[in-house]
Amino acid sequence: MVKKLMMVAAVCLLLSSTAFAKAKSSKSKSTETEVEGTVSVVKDASNAVASVMLTTTKSIYNVVLDAEGMKIGNTMADKEIKADGVVTQKGDQKWIEVKKFKEVAKTTKHKKHKKAQKA
Repeated sequence: MVKKLMMVAAVCLLLSSTAFAKAKSSKSKSTETEVEGTVSVVKDASNAVASVMLTTTKSIYNVVLDAEGMKIGNTMADKEIKADGVVTQKGDQKWIEVKKFKEVAKTTKHKKHKKAQKA
C-alpha cells in the first residue's frame, strides 16, 4: 500500500512538473513599451468596433479590445497616437494591450508611410 502511494505521488509530481514546463514555454514573450503610430479601425455591420490596429513605420500592432482599446477604436480612428502598453508576439502578429494613450501631431514619417501603403 505504501509503495502504491509513493508511486502515485511520484507520477503526480512528474505530470505536474511537465505541465508547468509546457505552460511556461507556451507563454508569449511580452514587454512594456511605447508605440507611436496611426490608428486604423474596422467596424462591423452594426457600426461597433470590431478591430483596431496601430501602424508604425516598422510594424503593425493589433490592439487588444479591452476598455482602453475600445476607447481608442471609438475616438481615435485615422489619428496618430502615442500608446504605452504591453506588447506580445503571438505567431507572426504583434499585439499591444494599451495602458494609456494620447493623441499626437501627425509626423512626416507616417504620412510617407501611409502613401507607400496606398501605392
